[in-house]
Amino acid sequence: MAGIYGNLLKNMNNTGLVSLSDVASGLGVGWGTSGGENRAVGLENYLVVDGIHNVIAVFEEIEMGRLASVDFIEAQACTGGCVGGPLMVKNPFVGRVNIRRLAVEMREARPFNEEQESQIREFYNAGLFETKDDLQPVPAFKLDEDMSKAIAKMGQLEKVLEDLPGLDCGSCGSPHCRALAEDIVQGLAVETDCVFKLREQVKKLAEELFYLAQKDPSAMSKAGRDGPLDREES
Repeated sequence: MAGIYGNLLKNMNNTGLVSLSDVASGLGVGWGTSGGENRAVGLENYLVVDGIHNVIAVFEEIEMGRLASVDFIEAQACTGGCVGGPLMVKNPFVGRVNIRRLAVEMREARPFNEEQESQIREFYNAGLFETKDDLQPVPAFKLDEDMSKAIAKMGQLEKVLEDLPGLDCGSCGSPHCRALAEDIVQGLAVETDCVFKLREQVKKLAEELFYLAQKDPSAMSKAGRDGPLDREES
């Protein structure tokens, strides 16, 4: 992202898109960091969570009805908020400091007022904050459409997973060992796609070749000659 940031910045004024930067308030800028939404909303009974795995855990708590007493939940997939996202050019910790300083400066220079609120409502009424795409849920992963076959494959998957190193290094192209085990069971990968299993196979093959190389060639030749003579004598 850092490699194309300069070109994007130079061409942003030629896109014809509407920018809210001229009317943004310090509270609006603060939304880029974890906790910024709650600071803007101004509620006291709230919960802030960032990082996709943490968000999933909190959402599971919501599904189980354990957070009904919380008025507002700010959940951000990126660690630290948008400032920790994939489009961040600078170090996210440095960016967090910069956003916090910028939010304070903009709050003092251009506090949010009724005129800005009116303009943002116009954008909202014009549908600029709406998506026109029909969002579809991502289908859950299935080992097989047939439940009995899926259960059998699950047993195979667990056995394959036990034999893998469990390092989740991603060297095989899968994000973790379990994903590789799923691909192996599905016939989309083989065990030696794991570099550690491949190294074991290469080591085993090398040991077998070394063992064969230690055989006495003269003894093998003698055995080859004696064999037919023994059969003729018999």
